[in-house]
Amino acid sequence: MKKLFLLLFLLFPVRVLATTTVRSSSTNTAASGTALSITAPSGTTTGDLVFVVISSNGLITHTDNNGSTPFTEDLNDFQGSASGTFSVWHRRIIAGDPSTYNFTIGATTRWTIHAITLQNPNASSIFDGSIATNSDGSATLTSGTAPTITTGTNNSIHFAVLTDDGSLNTITSTPAGYTCPQNSGNQGMALCYKVIATAGATGAQTFSWTSVSEYNSASFAVLDEGSGGGGGNAASLVANTIQSSSAGFTTTGINTSACTPNCVILVALGEAFNPGCTVADNQSNTYTQWGAVVGFGEASGHLHYIVNANVGSSHTWTLGGGAQCAFVSIAVQVWKGATASPIDQINSGTGASASVTSVASGSITPMQAMNVTVSLFGGRPLNTPTNDSSFTISNNVAFSAGNFYGLAFGYKIKTTAASENVTWTQGSAGDIFSIVADIKTNTASSTSSSRGMLSSLGVGR
Repeated sequence: MKKLFLLLFLLFPVRVLATTTVRSSSTNTAASGTALSITAPSGTTTGDLVFVVISSNGLITHTDNNGSTPFTEDLNDFQGSASGTFSVWHRRIIAGDPSTYNFTIGATTRWTIHAITLQNPNASSIFDGSIATNSDGSATLTSGTAPTITTGTNNSIHFAVLTDDGSLNTITSTPAGYTCPQNSGNQGMALCYKVIATAGATGAQTFSWTSVSEYNSASFAVLDEGSGGGGGNAASLVANTIQSSSAGFTTTGINTSACTPNCVILVALGEAFNPGCTVADNQSNTYTQWGAVVGFGEASGHLHYIVNANVGSSHTWTLGGGAQCAFVSIAVQVWKGATASPIDQINSGTGASASVTSVASGSITPMQAMNVTVSLFGGRPLNTPTNDSSFTISNNVAFSAGNFYGLAFGYKIKTTAASENVTWTQGSAGDIFSIVADIKTNTASSTSSSRGMLSSLGVGR
């Protein structure tokens, strides 16, 4: 039997999936202020998934202030209690991300912010179901609940978060069986979690605090790495950057040397003119324009690629083209784990007029599951970009009048070969455009086995 297993292992290598677990957490709080910052939880590294929860006094806005490395807001300024605001955010950590995360609230008041890092997250999907909320505005209670949700897969991590409304109103009791690494703050807030081994209802989770108060709460579940086909993905984002100028220029260098073998570099441009800038780099790569230039009015965008790229420790890109290269932003994603012939589908969404705030990229259908799907969104006056398809925004830069056009570059690793048509939205109307494309990865061959395969081959028997 051992010889048979060894032969099968050599012929069909098994990729053992790690379990998604909490790495560490961090917190910060203040009695007054509008600028919030929090240090990345200890040990946070490339590939980790970080959640941030924010609670503030008053009915105000919570805004990401992380520039080109933004967090995605999953629960937008929940104000069920009528006297406090609560939000939930996430980001997949990529090379070059800062070690401090920054947010802004809409008025000077007390606030608390917690962060928690998950290691070995599901590579393609994040949530097991939707976020549920609860609140009470009566200001007569000393206890409340985070609502029940029903998980759909085994071993998802359930998060129960509750914030009361009161200065230093300590939460004194947290849900039984849950780990609560953060429970403090000028705006009291407890962040608790538990692995739900068997999928099903979590039940409402009860918290208690010292003085009568209103409260807001939320429940959400995060998929285990092996759930939904996302674990073991061979593709990874090695490096990325976004830089801008009013004319052609050479970027500052980034380290791409870890991208080997079969490295694919994607270069997205947002600028004023068509055909616009040319692309070259200091590693002797020759870039191919992927699809057409798309745009409307005085904003255009295009995507370029190089397969099996040369890489280096100080990789730079040069944009040329003379007067046709102006008001330009360049975003770069560097991917390893692609197939030898990775270029798959592309669709250049029709540019939208200045009377709209959103644009669809158009639809593509990847040839295989677990491909890397990317999308760029740009134009003017691009600000606070969001999308409806859970694309992680690796980088974005806002439009700067007279200097450069706005650009966002996002990605998503799809568990199925299903169609994708992402709609991007910005805060105000303008000339905008979008493109979507995908590259094939080695995942289909490298992750055909999973935890169950080890058992079927006799491991552990």
